[in-house]
Amino acid sequence: MKLKFFFIFFLFFIIFNSNVFAASIGDFVEERKIEIELQDYIDAYLNWTFTEINNTYWYVNFTFNTTVYSDVKSCYQKRCTDKCWTTLQTTYFSDYDKDKLCNDIKNLTNYPYQKLTEGIKIQKLSIDVNNGIGSFYLIFPEGFKEGEKAKLGFNSTIINTATTAPFYPNQRAICRDSSNYIHVVWLYNSTTIKYAKSTDNGQTWSINQSFYGSTSTATSTKSNPHVSCDGNNITIAYEDTTADDLIIAVSTNNGDTWTFSNPITSCVESKYYAAERRGNRIYVVYTTPTTSTCGYGDVYFFNSTNGGSTWGSTKKIWDGYYISKTSYGYYYEPSLAVNGTGTSSDFLHIVARMKALDAGAVYNYVYYTNSSNAGSTFGSTTFTLYNGGAGSAAPYYPSITCNSTGGVFVTYHSGDTKVWVNASSNSGSIWTGYTITQTSNNSLYSSVTTNLIGQPIVFWQQNNTADNKLYNIIYRNYTGSSWESPVWVTYDNLVNTYVNTKWSYSASCIEFVYRNGTASPYNIVYDSIGSCTAPGGGGQQYNRTASLLLVYTDAHLKQSELSRLFNFNISFSAQNLKQIDFQRTINNNFHLSFLSTKHIDFSRFNNLGLTITTSGLRTVNLFREFTQDITFTTATQKII
Repeated sequence: MKLKFFFIFFLFFIIFNSNVFAASIGDFVEERKIEIELQDYIDAYLNWTFTEINNTYWYVNFTFNTTVYSDVKSCYQKRCTDKCWTTLQTTYFSDYDKDKLCNDIKNLTNYPYQKLTEGIKIQKLSIDVNNGIGSFYLIFPEGFKEGEKAKLGFNSTIINTATTAPFYPNQRAICRDSSNYIHVVWLYNSTTIKYAKSTDNGQTWSINQSFYGSTSTATSTKSNPHVSCDGNNITIAYEDTTADDLIIAVSTNNGDTWTFSNPITSCVESKYYAAERRGNRIYVVYTTPTTSTCGYGDVYFFNSTNGGSTWGSTKKIWDGYYISKTSYGYYYEPSLAVNGTGTSSDFLHIVARMKALDAGAVYNYVYYTNSSNAGSTFGSTTFTLYNGGAGSAAPYYPSITCNSTGGVFVTYHSGDTKVWVNASSNSGSIWTGYTITQTSNNSLYSSVTTNLIGQPIVFWQQNNTADNKLYNIIYRNYTGSSWESPVWVTYDNLVNTYVNTKWSYSASCIEFVYRNGTASPYNIVYDSIGSCTAPGGGGQQYNRTASLLLVYTDAHLKQSELSRLFNFNISFSAQNLKQIDFQRTINNNFHLSFLSTKHIDFSRFNNLGLTITTSGLRTVNLFREFTQDITFTTATQKII
């Protein structure tokens, strides 16, 4: 940090004083190098070599430990359930989940690295799976400077696996608590819910492989869970479909221990529920099945004011109906957002889709309502956010969020694979609608959260058939006045689906999870945008996790570096200088005077009107130099 401060001060001195500056810096030292400070997981069994092309481009080779790779190859073509993977895991990777290990190694041709320190790039990756060797170009667009570190690794953002659709946008699968721990829940298969917690910003995860309470069993059928974080309180809702119970799990100690209750013991529709906690208040919304005994797809609300110790009575928000086979109306997929801190004035926002049949014609809607008094009463007016008309494409899985200033945002995808957004800036009184998909559509499962300024940012899965990129994760950000261009989070053929975001921007980042893979078991992947605040305070140095840590050691003495300098009308003088770098410097009227300087590097220098006075200059590097009218007052032995 002291070095960075000195360097900034040095540049400002030149810019604002334009006087002659003298510096004596000593001897030139040996070449630059990258050293490995830490290797973990699969990277612990790789041997690396780094060859500098220049400070921006490095050529990297890696080879697998021959003994370990022999065992890896024996498992490579076998299913993850084969005992070979259990033996491999217990022998070499005992700290890691077997299914994750199997999926990572089977994904070997995508190594390295899907997740990197911000800005680093990989080019010309080549991997020989048969022999366990590979190479690639590691690129640092702004240069890799002394003391800087880069994290990269083997699919290390994969939390675990799933065999089915793990989560849906009307629910939340990820949240962050006040200790900056991350919590993720998902449906692994029809009988298993998994819960994962990270206390180190997503670098490692502790996983409850079978999350259920005393009112469920290990073999009972379950549906997709919903998670909410508030302070150190974590709340998870799921349905035990065997018992037809809506189960609420509550932790008051960051997920270390749990208590379970089943406030609803009948008439719960699978995956059509959501729960949010604020303070001691827990708010729950759910729908009923479309049967005569359960009310034909009604939407209900209930809550607790004491952290789940007791529960209030249910309130019907919307009433489904059935008149005949050609005349009915059912509600599906409710979603819930809360603006408040756990008081009687908490503002609740509820949205759900409706399908109606009238005289054989199908009508599709998205309805919204709210409560300004923590659910004591709900508004008499229901806003229709989507009214497709007869025969229209159905909207699916509405996702809702809000900010603290009255902003409410809803997204959903329609049956014709478009992504829709409805936005209100006054707590739902007036709405504006947008269609934000790519021109080609093919967009599904949109999830909305808020950005740094409290405006919506919408994620979805995009099937870009034009260039055969099947299902990738994409998002668009709203600035408050317009939608920015789409950003691709993934862009590969690995099938990335079911993206799910936390409900709002927090801890200096936006976080999300998604499913990845072409066949079961699929990966559950964690990712983020921004530099998430680490547990215990302070910024996270890397916004993505890794198992290989590289540290760069620079051989140049940095007092002489003027790289990336943007300036006008500068005079500079130095004595006994062995080398000076002006890489990527842009200037006008740059007058330089060097005494006893042996080498000057002007690679990627962009300048107009450069005059240089030298004594004893031996070499000048003009690689990719764009200077016009460059003049040397004394002859040099060599100009490159």
